[in-house]
Parts: sequence; C-alpha cells; structure tokens
Amino acid sequence: MRLGERLRVSFGIAIWLTLVWPSYACLTFMQATDHTVLVGNNEDSNYFTTKMWTEPAAEDLYGCLFFGYEIDGRLLLQGGINEAGLVYDGLATDPLEVKNSRHKKRYEGNLLEKAMRECATVGEVLVLFDQYNLEEFDRAQFMFVDRSGASAIIEGDAIHRKAGAFQVAANFCLSQIEPGADYLSERYTIAQSMLAGSDGSVDSFTKILAATHQEGEWGQTQYSNIYDLTTGRVYLYHFHNFAAPVVLNLSEELQKEKYVTDIPSLFPPNHAFHMFQKKMRENKLSYLLEKIIDEQGLTAALQKYKEIKSNPKTVYCCDIDESGLNRLGYRYLSEDRADIASAIFKINVEIFPQHWNGYDSLGDAYRIAGDYERARQNYAKSLQLNPQNENARLQLRKFARQ
Repeated sequence: MRLGERLRVSFGIAIWLTLVWPSYACLTFMQATDHTVLVGNNEDSNYFTTKMWTEPAAEDLYGCLFFGYEIDGRLLLQGGINEAGLVYDGLATDPLEVKNSRHKKRYEGNLLEKAMRECATVGEVLVLFDQYNLEEFDRAQFMFVDRSGASAIIEGDAIHRKAGAFQVAANFCLSQIEPGADYLSERYTIAQSMLAGSDGSVDSFTKILAATHQEGEWGQTQYSNIYDLTTGRVYLYHFHNFAAPVVLNLSEELQKEKYVTDIPSLFPPNHAFHMFQKKMRENKLSYLLEKIIDEQGLTAALQKYKEIKSNPKTVYCCDIDESGLNRLGYRYLSEDRADIASAIFKINVEIFPQHWNGYDSLGDAYRIAGDYERARQNYAKSLQLNPQNENARLQLRKFARQ
C-alpha cells in the first residue's frame, strides 16, 4: 500500500519511532530553587525534521506547546510544556520488561499527550499512568516536572522521584544501576556535577546543555530547550548553537491560532546544519540502494545490502527508512520493473517483519507481476497484522472470485 493510503500506526510503533530510533543519546534535567524551577533538554538524533506545534486549550484540556519530529507525515511528540506548568520529555532506553501493569487496561491513544492535556502536576500524572498497562513503554522512560518543583522519572515498573534540588535522566534505567557502580553515561555525570554547583539560572542551564550536547555518528543535538516554569518562558536552541536562542512566551504562543512550525525555520541559515541534512539524506538505505540500482543494477544493490546487514555498526549508522524503501519500490513498480520492486519490498519485510504495510506492498508487486499465489500470501499476512487493511481485503476478495 502506498504511503498515506489509510496508514494506521499504533501508539506502540509511534513510541518506538520517537524514542528508540531517532533518539540515540538525549539528556533531560531539572532544578528547583527558592526563586525558579527550570528544566533542560538536549534532543539528540540523526533525524532533522524537527517540529514545534501548539494544541490550544479546550474544555477540561490544557493548552500545550510541543516539540518533536515529523516522520512519514506524522507529528511524533518528544517533549513539551502545558499552561499549568507541567513539562514532559521522553528518552529511549534498552529494553526492560514491564510486568506490574500487565493486568491493567491499555490506553487506546497517546498516553503522553493525554497526560499533558489533562494533568497539572506530577502527582496527577502518576495517578493517570497507574491506571494503564505500560508494557508498550518497555524501551522508554519519561521525566515529568511541575511548577512546584516536583519531578519524577517513570521507568517501566519503577518511579524515581526527585531527592534533593535536582534530577537527571539519560538513556539508561536507574533501576538497573548497581549501588556504587559507574553510571552508563558520561553526560549524566557531567550534568550531575554541574547541577550540584548551579545557581538555578538560565545561564547555568545553558552551560550544562553545551557541556553535554552531542556531535558524532551516534546523533547530533538537533534542538535544546530550557523551560522556565516560573515565568512560562521557553528558551529554544537549534543544532547545538547555544549563543542565539529563540525565547518563547508560552501564554503568547497559545493565544495564536494552532500551528506547526519547522524548528530550523525559526533560526538563521546554518551551513553546518545544511551539510548535516545532505549527509543524512544520502545516508538513507533507500537512497543508497536506489543509487546503486540506477548505476550498477539490482544484483550490485542486493550485494551491498548483504554487506550492510552483516555489519551491525554499518546498519546502525545507516538510516533504515521503511517509508523510503516503500516509496522506492513503488517507483520501480510504476516503471514496470516489478522484479526490482519486489526485491525492495522483500528487504522491507525482512527488516520490519511485524509491519503490515510492507506485506501489502509486496502483494501489489507480485500481483502486478502475475504471481497471484505469492500475492495472496502477502495480502493475507498483511491483513493478519492489520485487520483494517482494506486494500488487502479487496485483493483477497478478487482472488476468491477467480
């Protein structure tokens, strides 16, 4: 099925996309003093399609200013602040089995957005989360901070409340750290050390963000935030440039009509960011395979994919873009090159065996090539994974009538 044709994505997949793939090494921290409550965040990723958007207040719903990514036409919430002074940010972690909430109901929607729209305090968030099955969060943890200075990290079965004036969250689970052991993240220890001597000012938080930002193959700091929960100001930095923030007044932003903005568009042109965009576009598996197919043929492209697959580090550094591979397959299908299209779709289902759309697309390629039995098998698999897939249902009905 082509991208955009009734593409439905479960919340679990959205969490995986937002917090596992794009976010390699994020850091979130907070500090409460007698005069202010601040939250800082470095959003580290190799995805550059960063967005800022608003959700206006409605009956019983707080207005929110959100930050995150646009991937395949979907806004994926990474962090934000609501008008009650509640801040959220999410961080990817290694898999950690979530057991204690298995008996509870699942929330059919985005629980993080629900928390930001309905809760004013960390305590209210914890009550909300306690009502639901949290198994979908087995690769993520969340820090919530409110205007009173309360904060907590929700990590699967564990909740870590702030003890002292500050709290730090990185891409590892505190529950998995043995007492006295070295922390898994140098950025975590740097932030801890600097917060111990911090005066709770925006300037001190900017220095912490600068000291802990990323510039490497495992992710670049795409944007950074400092939320001042006392004044309602948000300081936004782009591509680890901490000299020139955009300062947002939350109340003023929420008075505007609902909007979605590209974060880079808020800042002057940046040559380093431009070159990074170019590099990341060329680093996509779909781009690489397309270039080799067009220049050397399918056999050479499949050999390159085999080499990439055999080297885990290479795979990690290459952006395995499901939607890009899907679009590439349909490009060749539209050119009556069903053999190449089916080869691309096979790669997609090999990498994403639980994603229904790849099987649907592979079914299209086999159907157009006249291989109806394989087409039927792939449509059936797609429908099994997604009973709402009308294209697969329609094609299977046609086969049944033949």
